[in-house]
Amino acid sequence: MGAINCQTDMAFEQMMDTKKQFGKTDKRQGYHIILSFKEDEVEPDRAFEITQKFVAEYLGDAYEAVFVVHDNTDHVHSHIVFNSVSFVDGKKYRYEKGDWAKYIQPITNKLCQEYGLSIIDVEDGSKEKQHENYKDWSEYREGSFVWADMIKRDLDACILQANDFSGFLELLSEKGYEVKQGK
Repeated sequence: MGAINCQTDMAFEQMMDTKKQFGKTDKRQGYHIILSFKEDEVEPDRAFEITQKFVAEYLGDAYEAVFVVHDNTDHVHSHIVFNSVSFVDGKKYRYEKGDWAKYIQPITNKLCQEYGLSIIDVEDGSKEKQHENYKDWSEYREGSFVWADMIKRDLDACILQANDFSGFLELLSEKGYEVKQGK
């Protein structure tokens, strides 16, 4: 696990302190980005390096973030969770339609090229460039994602941010989920 602009074991508290400092404890609490690599193309330690460089370039000047690499699926992937409020000026991060193709994927492509890995061509959106998951990527980019995937991502983000089970439940509630305990 890694972090930027905060400590991994104190990330949640530091992010909440930032929100409180700027009076922005309501609404969206954070964002979650997943970087996924082609099957059998990268080792977890290399994926960690790439993720660390991505986080530094994309968020490093303004946001607290934690990240972790998972190798529990066919595709090594990393999860990045970052504060919705900038620790520099208190401005909320705003994701606009098209930011993925304009900012996020180009940084990822540049880093993957540096390491000799596959990239996704976002120039014309019609060609797959050494990438087997183009169809999945394209469907996700166009917004036709599965609700279960979104819920899993929210759960992962809450797990990363929470210090204990009650904190996990509280984070889920803040995201708008109704938590029912018992059977």
